[in-house]
Amino acid sequence: MFSGLGTLSATSIAPGRLGTPQVIMAMRRAVSRGKRSPTILTLARSLAAQCAHKDRVCWAQRAYDFVRSHIAYVNHPLGLETVTDPDRLLALGAGDCDQQAVLFNALVESMGLRSWFKTIAANPQSRGEWSHVYSLVEIPGVGVLAADCTQLGASLGWEPTGGYESAVWPGSME
Repeated sequence: MFSGLGTLSATSIAPGRLGTPQVIMAMRRAVSRGKRSPTILTLARSLAAQCAHKDRVCWAQRAYDFVRSHIAYVNHPLGLETVTDPDRLLALGAGDCDQQAVLFNALVESMGLRSWFKTIAANPQSRGEWSHVYSLVEIPGVGVLAADCTQLGASLGWEPTGGYESAVWPGSME
């Protein structure tokens, strides 16, 4: 179904909500692999090194800014869902909301922060289906902040408005 480390894997999945757990599980596995990757660990530490001592909000902000400035948004292939390991996404330089959320979660989890994925039913033509995913990150002493790396004009902490139906999923296998 979804292949291993450093690959771009694609598969046909069940439509709508039936396929979401498969995709989320693949994303969680990719985060777990990614946060152990020497490439991601090195990048996360270089981003955190730009912050004051133990400034976890800054860590999350640097990870957010990095994904937004280094990964272009591109849709997944028509009719396929793709999940890309974070180190591979860095090499590709472009990915959809799933892939950008995986990279963000791998970066913040490699910094020791807890993350989640949040799916929302944002497509007015398909209100009962999850159509978008983004990250959540827990900052000790601050709370949980949204990190939607794909939205123009958004910032760390911003979430889509509109009362969308949503679900929250663990950000990794740990």
